[in-house]
Amino acid sequence: MSVKHRGHFPVHLSIHKQTSLSKYTAWDVRKSLQLRSEGRKAHSFLKATSQYQKIVCLEVKLIRPVSGEPEKSKELLMTTKDFQPVYAFQKTLTSHGQSMTTYFDKKGHVQKVDACMDADTTDQAIPLVSIIDHTLLKADATAEQVAILCEQALEYHFGAVCVNSYWVAYCKAALAGSDVKVGATIGFPLGAMSTKAKVYDTKQSIKDGATEIDMVINIGELKSRNLAAVANDIREVVRVAHKMGAIVKVILETCLLTDEEKVTACLLAKEAGADFVKTSTGFSTGGATVEDIRLMRSVVGPEMGVKASGGVRSLADAQAMIAAGATRIGTSGGVKMAEELAAQQG
Repeated sequence: MSVKHRGHFPVHLSIHKQTSLSKYTAWDVRKSLQLRSEGRKAHSFLKATSQYQKIVCLEVKLIRPVSGEPEKSKELLMTTKDFQPVYAFQKTLTSHGQSMTTYFDKKGHVQKVDACMDADTTDQAIPLVSIIDHTLLKADATAEQVAILCEQALEYHFGAVCVNSYWVAYCKAALAGSDVKVGATIGFPLGAMSTKAKVYDTKQSIKDGATEIDMVINIGELKSRNLAAVANDIREVVRVAHKMGAIVKVILETCLLTDEEKVTACLLAKEAGADFVKTSTGFSTGGATVEDIRLMRSVVGPEMGVKASGGVRSLADAQAMIAAGATRIGTSGGVKMAEELAAQQG
């Protein structure tokens, strides 16, 4: 497409890829450039708006006629990679030689995630135990059982514990001074509580010490195709959690969904800026499957985490999930896995 700029040179735009739920369409970009890019403004406008367009590759060709030779032209090629969008704030996490930096806008929405391995540790495998969320979510869990959960997390160096929100403060105190994170479940296990209630529980859980939020989507609204309600539900929890420095894992309850619904839920979670998609609560008709992990990974790409949970009880189960694309394992069988792994390693 070529557009004139009031006596200036034309601009050719080529949109290679664009997310389906972007705030602005390709036409909006063209129209904005047409109205605002009078030569010098083209560069600055692109730089100012690139963080909002969510366009993977925006190619702009500025065709400037050569003086005296209108049949010839000089092409100036620019792409979005030449511009560095301004982010409101960023957060970097480092563990086992891997660094991940998440960039946020002013409202706390994730705009970009960069992950890399430290140069001197690229040949070292990340220990499986470090990606285990050691889990206790039973309704009849006692203080003694929660204490044992924390002791085991410390002993086996699990990445996190995952508990109902009531137990977050207890776990935070028990794990003080360690690298073990505390995760809280929100809207668990049905996902059918109001968005306001989920947001309140998220805020309180983070105040109590949670740095990870595992929220259940509104499954009924997803199956009713009320996607706006599902998207808003996720987005509001993500907004609050990111603002308070926590990450969000979105539980789909895959055993209740068709493949099409699984894909839709993954796209909604990604668009909302969630950090992970997660298979299951472990309290419904089924748990994680290799096929579902593979599907979820194919949808969200490498930028997001994928958590396998529900029915992952052995080392072989966990390894199969990781091979399919899982980057986090939620299980109550972490001790058994760690002992199996230690036995294998001699």
